Amino acid sequence: MTPHLASALAVGLVLALTSVARAEEPPTLARAEAAYVAVDFESTVSLAHDALVAGGNEPSSTLRLYTLLGIAAAALGDEATARDAFRHVVALDPQGHLDKTLSPKIRSPYLDVRGEVTAHGEIRPLQAYLTRQAQSLLVDLDDPVGIAHAVEVSYRAAHAPELLTAQLTPGEASVGPVPAGAKQVEYALVVRDAHRNELYRRGKPERPEVLSLTPRDYGIEGPPSAVAPSPTGYYVASALLAAAGVGAAGVGAYFTVQREQAAHEWNSSSCEQPGASRADQCASVDERRAQAEHLAVGFYVGGGALLAGSLVTFLLAPSSTPGTSQRARLPCTPGVAPLGAACTLSF
Repeated sequence: MTPHLASALAVGLVLALTSVARAEEPPTLARAEAAYVAVDFESTVSLAHDALVAGGNEPSSTLRLYTLLGIAAAALGDEATARDAFRHVVALDPQGHLDKTLSPKIRSPYLDVRGEVTAHGEIRPLQAYLTRQAQSLLVDLDDPVGIAHAVEVSYRAAHAPELLTAQLTPGEASVGPVPAGAKQVEYALVVRDAHRNELYRRGKPERPEVLSLTPRDYGIEGPPSAVAPSPTGYYVASALLAAAGVGAAGVGAYFTVQREQAAHEWNSSSCEQPGASRADQCASVDERRAQAEHLAVGFYVGGGALLAGSLVTFLLAPSSTPGTSQRARLPCTPGVAPLGAACTLSF
């Protein structure tokens, strides 16, 4: 065998082995991105589809794979594949937009799908969280477009060693009973598509979400992040404002009495001595009367404002019963009366 022939065979063998190795590489987002950058839409469709079918992608990778699949399929004229992919994209990222530099041929299926799913108003992104109802744990899934295939929940009483799991379909809600004696539940929740790609995740085993299990006698609790404000602070502030208002009104009443006494003295015979005018004789009395009158008015106004503020603060206090938007209240219109706030009832 000649040296040239041996070299050619060696090069051919290396190329063949390289091709086989590449063919055996698992489909990944990185390979689909590389094909897209190379404007190889056929390979982009193939690699993105295979990567999705292989499953196991995290939410951000899942979104990007569906985006690449939709763009490449639209570029090749495969509208059905493009629309299905873009349906996932819009559901996972309703606030996102395709690059405006893409051709109308690519953007058209995306805009059509976006118009369909937002026809009844702004679409909510897919999300889920753990809730409590009585002695049961439930999954609250919000999937407006209907792309979720399964929900997986791992949970335990806070700091407990045992980890419980539940596999649910989108139509199911019950995870299991509330752990006995638990005040909090740590959990991780994953929503997956048909190929077990992650569409949405809340919490991880190393950084779980926490659901408070404070005993309550009402229905489903809201998301863990939606903590109902306590009305206690409002009631305390309302009471303090009311006390200050009553005090100010009392001081105003005191100066009203002082004003009446000064006015009585001004109009008495003691200020009518011959040889000088009433103003010359009782200038200090009139000054005391005017000053007392101004102070009385000021304290009345201030007291009325404080009492009105107390009433408004009380009415704005959040309900002490979660799930009830407003407490029963007297139908009244706040106002200011001579000695403070007034509440005009209407029936």
